[in-house]
Amino acid sequence: MKHQGQKKAVKYRNRAKLQNFKIENEKYKDQVMIRNNAWKNEVSAAEVELDNIFKSTYDQWSKDDAEMDAILLNHSFTTEEAIIAMHKGSYAGTMTGRTAGRLAAKSSVEAGRAISKSMAGVILNQKKIESNAEVIRQQANAKQWKAWEAVWRSPVHGHTPRPPQLEGKPPIGPMLMEIAIAGAGAYLGGTARASSMSKDTKLTEWLTKQTQKEAAGQQFNQQMNAAVLGQDTTSSGLNLAGVDSYMTKQTPLDITRDPWVEGLYR
Repeated sequence: MKHQGQKKAVKYRNRAKLQNFKIENEKYKDQVMIRNNAWKNEVSAAEVELDNIFKSTYDQWSKDDAEMDAILLNHSFTTEEAIIAMHKGSYAGTMTGRTAGRLAAKSSVEAGRAISKSMAGVILNQKKIESNAEVIRQQANAKQWKAWEAVWRSPVHGHTPRPPQLEGKPPIGPMLMEIAIAGAGAYLGGTARASSMSKDTKLTEWLTKQTQKEAAGQQFNQQMNAAVLGQDTTSSGLNLAGVDSYMTKQTPLDITRDPWVEGLYR
């Protein structure tokens, strides 16, 4: 029974361990699903953020291009006005000689100065816009890298729960040993009980004999007392021959010297 109880206890403990292992696996799957869904949401948000960064960069570049177009348009109008003014001032009238040539060339010089000034403004603004566009590009790349760095790696879930270490069935050896010990104990107990009962029987027989002897001795004493006091020994049934025989055979009562008793308690 004890062995069967141990087997059932091991079975129930292993069943509980397996049930806990199943629950841990279910929790692991739930956590994996939750982390994956959260990561997918972050990826979607990062994609939207990347699109917004690209759109913002495009808008800034478009704004700079529009400013550059306005500068070029202004330069075209400035050049046109300078050329018109140059042709209007190139006529010296009726004058001849060096003064007339100088007055006719003056408008050309002023037109060249105006066109050169306008062209210098165009070049400077173009370099400024190009430099600004490079700064915008670098800032956009940094923002895109930061957004991508936050979601580029999928979640690392780690190992699944380790299976439990199940217990083995209890060995049958201890059970057999207990059975052998119990059988030996029962055999020894039965042998000792039988020996004790045998000794008790012999002791009872011996006490019965001693009691009978003591009863006979008491009867003899009563008869002797009656004879000493002058009573009729005939009426009392006293047999003097029997008295002599009894006195000859009787010995003091000493059970320690009885051979049978000595053999009983050796």
